[in-house]
Amino acid sequence: LMDIIMPGKYDGVEATKQINLMFKDMKHRPKIVAVTASVLDGAGEKYKKEGKMDGCIYKPIDKIQKVTKVLRDLGFT
Repeated sequence: LMDIIMPGKYDGVEATKQINLMFKDMKHRPKIVAVTASVLDGAGEKYKKEGKMDGCIYKPIDKIQKVTKVLRDLGFT
């Protein structure tokens, strides 16, 4: 799970881009799911495209919703 808004040098989109760069020459890379409170104007889809993320979940979320969504985005259900 990658929070979109984070303190420090990178936000979640930039951190995901950096992770993807580290794994660019490898057959597999970690699956990354965005976590955001922004539900306006398709923000989740925007973050997925910008950062090459595998899915998105929105805050606030309950545990069952989170697990179900992550598993679905990663192709396990």
